[in-house]
Amino acid sequence: MKHVIYRCKGKRGCGRVIRMTYLSTVSWLRCPDCNRYMTGEIVKGQIRPEIKCGGKCRSSVGPACECSCGGENHGMAYSIGGKDEGV
Repeated sequence: MKHVIYRCKGKRGCGRVIRMTYLSTVSWLRCPDCNRYMTGEIVKGQIRPEIKCGGKCRSSVGPACECSCGGENHGMAYSIGGKDEGV
């Protein structure tokens, strides 16, 4: 499965961040706040056991993860409904 972090950005984007998990790649999503297209980046995790996973990882809005979770928890704070939404 692929974890994807979507960001609503651009001139009129509202800045909303959403994390989703997919069995296959989905490159865009509609923002539930402003209805504009959101761009997504696949989370790329590198497992580093010496770096404990914490709030910085779970609240990250970028695609790179370098901690003990290897990307499993990356951006989880932005999952819809407080849990990871899968499609």
